[in-house]
Amino acid sequence: MNQQAVNVRSRTFYFRQYAPLATEILFDALAKQSLLFGMGIRGYGEPFAKLFQVAGWRLFSIPFYFRICHPFRFRRRISFLRRSFTKRLVLDLAAFTGLAWSGASSLQFLRTVVHQSPRQRRS
Repeated sequence: MNQQAVNVRSRTFYFRQYAPLATEILFDALAKQSLLFGMGIRGYGEPFAKLFQVAGWRLFSIPFYFRICHPFRFRRRISFLRRSFTKRLVLDLAAFTGLAWSGASSLQFLRTVVHQSPRQRRS
C-alpha cells in the first residue's frame, strides 16, 4: 500500500470530516477497475469491513500463515520481538544453540501434517 493510501485510511479513522473520503475512494477505484479485493482488515466489525459490506462485497476470513525458512536469521532480525533485553537474550540463545532451527522445523512439520488431508497422508 502506498503512503498516500495509508494517510487517507488513517485520516478516515481519526477525523470525522474525512469519513466520506473512504467511500469516494472505494467507488472511484471500482469505477476504474471492477475486479478488486481487500485484505488485512482485521475483522468484520472494523469500519472498512462495514464499508465493504454496504458496498455489496462478500467478506471471507483468510488465516494468515507464514513459514520461517531461516530460523537463525529470523530470531536475530525480528525487531518486533527483540524490543526488550530479556527477549533479545532468549532469542539469541535459541538462535546460537540451534533451538531456533529445531523448534521452527518441528512446529512447521507438525503444522504440515495436521493440515494435510487424509488422502495426502496415505500416499
